[in-house]
Amino acid sequence: MTLIKHKLSPLALAPAALLMVVQLLLPLAAHGEDTPIRGHLPVQFGEFLPAITDPMAGESVITDSEAKWQRPIDMVMYYQAWGDHQSDWRTPRVDILQKIAPRTALITWEPWDPSAGPWQTQYAPSAIARGNYDDYITTWAKALADFGQPVYLRPMHEMNGGWYPWGGALWGNPALDYVAAWHHMHDIFMAAGATNVRWVWAANAQDVPESNHFEQYYPGSAYVDVLGLDGYNWGNTQWWSHWQSFDDIFHKPYDRITQLGDQPIWVAETASTSRSGDRPAWIRDMWTTAQTLDRLTTIIWFSGDKETDWSI
Repeated sequence: MTLIKHKLSPLALAPAALLMVVQLLLPLAAHGEDTPIRGHLPVQFGEFLPAITDPMAGESVITDSEAKWQRPIDMVMYYQAWGDHQSDWRTPRVDILQKIAPRTALITWEPWDPSAGPWQTQYAPSAIARGNYDDYITTWAKALADFGQPVYLRPMHEMNGGWYPWGGALWGNPALDYVAAWHHMHDIFMAAGATNVRWVWAANAQDVPESNHFEQYYPGSAYVDVLGLDGYNWGNTQWWSHWQSFDDIFHKPYDRITQLGDQPIWVAETASTSRSGDRPAWIRDMWTTAQTLDRLTTIIWFSGDKETDWSI
């Protein structure tokens, strides 16, 4: 990105250096209608790939997706619910982490049972802060410390909404309880020596309700390594939704979240429907807009078939 932002005189460069500049710039200029979703390489690209958690799945899950995107996948995200009793939920899935390597792993860590809906008071932030889950948290901290390689952990995301038990406002969870729970988890990891774990704090791009501002849930720069935003172009898939560009979704919340700290900014979840609009054009616009957001370092695409088919 530096090479693009600053003017360079070719006469001031040695031939070898000039060749290096040309080689770096060519991939940025070469994508066109034949490669409509490649994207600019200086922004890291990650993807949620549901099949990655299948014990029978191999690295081809990732390489097949790279072929579709026509670019490398730098980071792979998966979800781990605390109450998922259908899998070995007591410890991190090291087999998944090894499958993702040498790419970076991002674990979205969810204190709930996904099958039971959002009203689960046993997983409220106050219960976490009181120490009700210390054994579980400590087990994870020690296991990730033993794993040794860098891992990004995204606990209790989209807290400024009402669809998870840790959400504020709608479920009566004070923001101070959320912050206390985050501090408590972070302190356990530090005590276990899990310094290889990087903490991703990811708010929803839209406050729900509007008075439920994400800023009040911020744990502080000492406890957060990455500032994240989640947002989707729903098109007309919902009664309340309409087509929105990447900039429509993220411009204002990006301006807000940059005021919280000097950490890197991620779009930790995004995707666009193909209903009621041109999804390839939306993705091309996403990459173009990303280059105008100086602190945006990573975009993670949600390739799941959930409310609609978000997968590429």
